[in-house]
Amino acid sequence: MSEQKQAMSVPMAIVIAGALVAGAVYFSNVGPKDLPAGQAGLPVPTVAPQPTRPPASLEIAPITEADHIRGDVNAPITILEYSDLECPFCKVFHQSMIRIIAEYPGKVRWVYRHAPLIQLHQKAPVEANASECAAAQGKFWEFTDVVFAATGSNDSLDLAKLADYAKQAGVADATAFKTCVDEHTFKEKVDAQLADGIKAGLQGTPFNMVIKADGTKEQLGGGVPYEQLKTIIEEL
Repeated sequence: MSEQKQAMSVPMAIVIAGALVAGAVYFSNVGPKDLPAGQAGLPVPTVAPQPTRPPASLEIAPITEADHIRGDVNAPITILEYSDLECPFCKVFHQSMIRIIAEYPGKVRWVYRHAPLIQLHQKAPVEANASECAAAQGKFWEFTDVVFAATGSNDSLDLAKLADYAKQAGVADATAFKTCVDEHTFKEKVDAQLADGIKAGLQGTPFNMVIKADGTKEQLGGGVPYEQLKTIIEEL
């Protein structure tokens, strides 16, 4: 090879190598459940934590009677979920958990906390607040069941129908519900639960963990399908 050709090949090799590295970095940071940049000032996380990221701390605010708990409150196994009402993976997990609670009475309790990712789902914070408005009338779980059944996810729910969904869920005082929704009465509560999830290691939704009777915690995957979830419960 002539000296002129050798001189040209070196910078060309550098350019190609640089392009490959840039491509690898880009594709390693793409995932269907990513939390976009700007959420609580965090960098863009990925579905699978990268080696440079520390593992989730799973440090959460204590579970109390103020939480939304489904199943026996004294059950030895707790499934804690941080959820977004417009997340398709949350919709799958919600249906799985309904079956688990029905099949393991007295053994599993399900704790629901809010994590509406507004950069992905602009309607989710409004729906989260609405679920708390329903909870103020004792219909939290009924309302979330109706909303998850109605939505096709990814901001497809018609917010004008929230009052109808509340009625289906058994919310009695429609006027109080509408006022609560319009005034975003529970925004601070919803925001605080999202912040708590992020502190614990939330990088996308649903962010789930198993809490055993001795208090030890283990992170679950996102939208865990029913059969896999059932296997985990059986092992515990």
